Amino acid sequence: MKYKTVDGVVVKNVIKRSTFIATVKRVSSMSEVESLLRGIKAQYKDANHNPYAYRLVSGESHYSDDGEPSGSAGLPIFNAIRHFDVYNVCVVVTRYFGGIKLGIPGLIEAYGKTAEFAISSAKIVEEKTMKTFEITFPYKSFNYVNYVLNKVQAEIIKREFNEIGLVIAKVDEDMFDDFTNLLKKEGSISFKILSF
Repeated sequence: MKYKTVDGVVVKNVIKRSTFIATVKRVSSMSEVESLLRGIKAQYKDANHNPYAYRLVSGESHYSDDGEPSGSAGLPIFNAIRHFDVYNVCVVVTRYFGGIKLGIPGLIEAYGKTAEFAISSAKIVEEKTMKTFEITFPYKSFNYVNYVLNKVQAEIIKREFNEIGLVIAKVDEDMFDDFTNLLKKEGSISFKILSF
């Protein structure tokens, strides 16, 4: 499956003396999201708020107001992510209060516009969802395995040859059925999925 994601960027926006710093980063797992959030909170530990939103191609998504009034920060950031239809992305908008209260409508606009500006400033790239396989086979099946890997344009991660051959490769999820059906034709080849 093809999807759009981003190359990371950091932008700054000043609205009524409050400074909003938007960090946009590509992430592919919950552990990467958590690591990014810890890093932002450490980097901007003197900030008033660090609301965020993320959306993963696996279907996981979440947003947080981080102390701002309910619905005024995290949801507008998440709506910006949805507006650009990007996945595997986390956006954190850090706020340094400048002394002028914005009110809930003002906060919604400030967080939403800052997130949109940041995502539009990032480079949007197209990716594919991949599955990682481990394939083991006898030496006599070497040419056939290479034929299958080339046919589905697999990305080779590791090759190892001892008594048996071992290949770890990533395959486009859209090619999954073709790939496994071709491997099953050669009875001496075994394979397993390592990750989705």
